[in-house]
Amino acid sequence: MFAMRYGNLPVATRTGGLADSILDYSANPNSATGFLYLDKTDEGLKQALTLALKVFEEDKTAWAIMRRNAMSAQFSWKLSAGKYLDIYHKLLA
Repeated sequence: MFAMRYGNLPVATRTGGLADSILDYSANPNSATGFLYLDKTDEGLKQALTLALKVFEEDKTAWAIMRRNAMSAQFSWKLSAGKYLDIYHKLLA
């Protein structure tokens, strides 16, 4: 998350909090904040890195959009806490 704040696009496995925090390029390039891969092998990582390098080299516009998305992503507890409060209020109603 710190890397994203400074415009560094992550390449990570699609697990737990990473899958919740990183919006994958393959799913939607316009809202993406990085590159996720499911196959936790050398080949899975290689494919994700190959895609990342291809986007970096061949689509500067998409790369800039992704960097902007990553830098504006919100991970504060204030946002999460607000969502929890909404749920609690609905349960109490």
